[in-house]
Amino acid sequence: MMAEELSLSVFTIEVDRKPVVAFAARKYSEAETLCADQRIRDKLSSAQSGGKPLCDELATLRVRLANPDEKNRY
Repeated sequence: MMAEELSLSVFTIEVDRKPVVAFAARKYSEAETLCADQRIRDKLSSAQSGGKPLCDELATLRVRLANPDEKNRY
């Protein structure tokens, strides 16, 4: 019930310290759970930038609050 009362915050997933995706969640723990989900890694592995995958099996993913620019773009 309390989670329903919280407003959404914007978080960013970084791959090897590079921001790649912003999303909304109510709590940091929810954002961490999403970041740790294998399906997210799989989607980032299939997405490309400059002909290279955004993520591979050795990449380090972490989540943080989005900075103001990322939040505005979201």
